[in-house]
Amino acid sequence: MKPERIGSIAAFALAACQSSATAPPAAAISVANSPVAEVADAIARGEAAEQSRSPEGFAAAALALERLGARAEADGPDLATRWRAAALAAGATLPPPFRGRALGPAYSRGAIDPRGVFVTEQVFLAGQPAEVAIVPQAERQLRIVVTDQDDNILCERVAAAPRAMCRWLPLFTRRVTIRVHNPRTYAVNYYLVTN
Repeated sequence: MKPERIGSIAAFALAACQSSATAPPAAAISVANSPVAEVADAIARGEAAEQSRSPEGFAAAALALERLGARAEADGPDLATRWRAAALAAGATLPPPFRGRALGPAYSRGAIDPRGVFVTEQVFLAGQPAEVAIVPQAERQLRIVVTDQDDNILCERVAAAPRAMCRWLPLFTRRVTIRVHNPRTYAVNYYLVTN
C-alpha cells in the first residue's frame, strides 16, 4: 500500500476516534439532502395532505417518492400509488410515474401501543452511510434508539413531526438494533425509513 494512502487511512481513523469522544457518530454527518431524509419528508407531506385533503400535497409526495424509488417493505402500503390516485381524483395533473431507480430507500408503517417499544434489526454495509428516519403521526413524539451488536448507542433522537434522522458511517458490516419507544399513554402511528 502506498505511504500516502496509509497516512490518509490513519488520519481518517484518528478523526473518527476523536469525533466519537465528543459527539455521537450520527451528529457529525449532515442529513439535509440524503435520500432517506427526502423520503421521510415526502411521507410527512403526504400525511399532512391526508389531513388537509390537499391535491398539491398528494402530488408532491407521490412525485417525490416515485423520483426517489422509495418502496414499501413487505406488505406495507404503496404510498406513491395511493397519493398519486388521490391527487388525480382531486383534479391534479401529474406526469406518468417515474420508473428509473430499482432500489431506493424502504419504508414501513407501524403503530406502537401506549408506552410500548417496537424493535427491529437491520444490517448496514461497511463504508456506506447508514440512515434511519422516523416519521411520527402529526403532533406525536417518539424516541428512536439505534444500537450496535455490543449495545453501544449509535444514535438516539426524540422524533416529533415531521421527522427525526439518524445517520452514521459503519466501519464494519454489522447488524444494528432499531428501537422506537412510545412514551405516551395512547398508541402512535409512524413510518420508519431506512436505506
